[in-house]
Order: sequence, then C-alpha cells, then structure tokens
Amino acid sequence: MQILYKIVSDSSGYVSLFDESKGDTLEADRGSFKGLVQKESLAFGASQFRAPRGNVSGSLALRWTSTYADSATARNSIATMNMLKLSLLHLKIVDGSVTLYAPNAISESYEYDHQGRGVTHSLTFECDDLTTTQPV
Repeated sequence: MQILYKIVSDSSGYVSLFDESKGDTLEADRGSFKGLVQKESLAFGASQFRAPRGNVSGSLALRWTSTYADSATARNSIATMNMLKLSLLHLKIVDGSVTLYAPNAISESYEYDHQGRGVTHSLTFECDDLTTTQPV
C-alpha cells in the first residue's frame, strides 16, 4: 500500500507520503465523509422535504511509522511532514489494484513521535469526497 500527495498548485507529480514496500508501517487509517442534505418542513405535510445537495466534506486521519538511515534523516522527515500543514493537496491511496483519491485535502494537524531512526507520523486531513477519479 502507498499513500502519495501532490501539491495542488504545483505541476509536478505525486510524492510518497507512506510506502509499505519501503518498510513503512501503517498503524491507523480512519476517515469519515458527510454530505449536505437540505431539510424543509412542508406546510400541512406529513413529512419533511429532503434533497441531497452534495457538498461532501471528509476527514482522514493517518498514522504510520517510518525508519530512516539515521537520526538526522528522521529529524528532517519531521520538518518535511510539518511543512504539509495547511497546504492544499490531492491524496492518492494505492492498495493493490485499487486506487482512491481524496482531492483538496488540507492537513489541519501534524503530530510525531521520534525515537532514534524511527518516526511515527500522524496527519489529519480535511478533504472532499473519496473518489476513484483522479483530480486535475
């Protein structure tokens, strides 16, 4: 499994955030998505009017551990992950033959636990809906 990101305003490709094939260990992958539903009381109606308005908002929380060549490289990874905070990103999640996208993701928080050459990174994103269509 891989999780990649692309800065929306940048024309370059996706960059690895997490890669199981390189020894990273995913510890948590939680998400929730909510759509907006318009609800209106109808005069003399037995029930409410309800219509889907779209406007889906989502939240993804990822936590993984990476092991680096040395402690200095591990410390540098913390600065790199912290720079993603409040950046507009497209996330790409690749798991075998399944590829999902979380467009317009903004990392609202970053936490880490640094132990020697290892770092446990935790990023929480607010994003649009989860989709199989690659954002442009």
